[in-house]
Amino acid sequence: MIDEVDGIWAASGQDKKQLRTILNSGYQRGRRWTRKRKGGVESLDTYCPKMLVGIETYAIPETMRDRCIPVGLFK
Repeated sequence: MIDEVDGIWAASGQDKKQLRTILNSGYQRGRRWTRKRKGGVESLDTYCPKMLVGIETYAIPETMRDRCIPVGLFK
């Protein structure tokens, strides 16, 4: 679960790009994300369900919204 996702997309920089890459690749089995770690390289499977929580749903990129099941909160 990633909370306040609308704030993440409003930010800029390399972290935003990496997070978007991970989330975009996670809809299909066998996709992996590799990162450098002390002492070597770590490869992680990105396939799994994800929950993105935010107030402004339009802030989520279209490439992710079309793979989502929106759940509205009501007062």
